[in-house]
Amino acid sequence: VDRRVADDPRRIRRGLIRAAATIAAVGLIALVVAAGNPFSWATDQVSGGECANTPGRLLDPCANNRPAWWADALEVFSGKPVAGSGALTYEIARLRVRDDAVAVVQPHSVPLQLLSDLGLVGLALGLAFAVAAALGARNALRRLDGAEREAALALAAFPAVYGVHALVDYDLDFLAVTAPALVALGALLAVAQPLTRLGSPLVVAGAAAVTALAVAAVLVTPALARRDVDHSTLQLDEGLLVAAANAANRAQRFDPLSLEPVYAAAAVADAVGDTDAAIVLYRRATRMQPENPEAWVTLGLYEFIAHGDMCQAYFALNAAYTLDPKSRRWVKGGPRDQARDAVNAGACEP
Repeated sequence: VDRRVADDPRRIRRGLIRAAATIAAVGLIALVVAAGNPFSWATDQVSGGECANTPGRLLDPCANNRPAWWADALEVFSGKPVAGSGALTYEIARLRVRDDAVAVVQPHSVPLQLLSDLGLVGLALGLAFAVAAALGARNALRRLDGAEREAALALAAFPAVYGVHALVDYDLDFLAVTAPALVALGALLAVAQPLTRLGSPLVVAGAAAVTALAVAAVLVTPALARRDVDHSTLQLDEGLLVAAANAANRAQRFDPLSLEPVYAAAAVADAVGDTDAAIVLYRRATRMQPENPEAWVTLGLYEFIAHGDMCQAYFALNAAYTLDPKSRRWVKGGPRDQARDAVNAGACEP
């Protein structure tokens, strides 16, 4: 085979091109026979809604709502173009601009994720990292030759494929996908580099230990908070009010930015009959996350059901409606409509 390629490369190329054209023509004919107009079929597939979560989705070219999610990300970005809406807030920020009730966590594109969450600052930092990684990989390949260069080239394909895939999915959210790509990139950047002493071994070990502890704390404390929230709920069901309150308080210390520990503490306050304390906690949740409609809905429903304050219930539920007008929770005659009718009848009058 090698001799034939060396003797007549043009003939081999022509043969391969003819074979590829024949395969393409046969495939197109088969598609026309099976689906009719191939252009209409392709348009229907790509513009379709969500892909079915079955093994067949691997061969399904549907867009899975990505164009709509990307448009929502750009609209969120346009509201806060410099710094964005906040890290990992696309799920909440999108609620105000979405056209349907489908829930989605990320826009399924890392560049658009950076743009909507962190604005131009985040996108610039992401592009700077990508450019630096590409230049570093190129320089590493230039330092090698022969079999070592071929092995490094194969290693460089990993982060390259990761970068391409990240254009149409939210790879940053998956440690199992991102960590191996970063390890491959780090190994590639270190290839054929001279050994450099960073400083005292004791200082390096101390810095590594501090970094490891910080990473562990970031990963572990939310899990501990969720565990204590679950314990608080179980103990509350069993009538162990003191233990439930202690678990809720621990959860708030472990994760002071999460709403669930606050809700657990409010549930304990309600169980002991202190509705005023529960109201204070639910209102704290709306101050913690003022653009999260769930916080306003929870406050509004508690005001509506437990406190019977239709004025405050309508204020909270209407704030939630403003933040998420397309939600399926807004049914005709529901709590918001009832509270509004009460307000129109004078519920907010002195």
